[in-house]
Amino acid sequence: MQIQMAIEFRHVVSKSECSYRYLELSDQSGQRYGHVLPGCKNLKLAIIDGSGPPITVQRRSLNLLWSIDEWFRRNSIAPGSVVLIRLWAGRTVIHLATESGALRAAASAQPETGRTVPAYSGGPSAHRHTGAPILARLITAALHGTAGFSPLELYLLAVVACRLDWHSLALKLLDPAIAGRLEGEHGQEAEQLRAICAIRAENLRVP
Repeated sequence: MQIQMAIEFRHVVSKSECSYRYLELSDQSGQRYGHVLPGCKNLKLAIIDGSGPPITVQRRSLNLLWSIDEWFRRNSIAPGSVVLIRLWAGRTVIHLATESGALRAAASAQPETGRTVPAYSGGPSAHRHTGAPILARLITAALHGTAGFSPLELYLLAVVACRLDWHSLALKLLDPAIAGRLEGEHGQEAEQLRAICAIRAENLRVP
């Protein structure tokens, strides 16, 4: 068994992509990542987005995913939508997660270009962000006594934890926040944030 590193980047969906239902594997600076996937033409790829069963597509070009109408439909993709794309060298699985509202604020501190990320990000004890000790105490208090925090407070702490790359902790905050029935827009964004954190925090093991 070995732990494989992932390539993670953000992509802003264009009007052309929405019109013709394709997705370009490039980040916000234009750098392309299609070469990371296996190079065989007509290879079948699995798209996982957390909104339903995996979507199987056939690879027709190096850097474009075509015929993904179902993904556009069930994720309500529109021009300007921000997508977190995660893929692995030599693997035929692609993770896609959409970002909106508060999630874009959480993403604003992240680099615009793709980066290699480990399967697990460290928690408060391993982080050196300014103000991290105070945030660590708040998050620790929330984790040890969620009854004292409202679902909205837990969600907002999770947004901050995600921004600081404490993805596993963000997941632990989001579960009770979602279970507490966050209402309206926050409830939807909490589900999306949970999908993003799950992708980042999962410990990928390849046989």
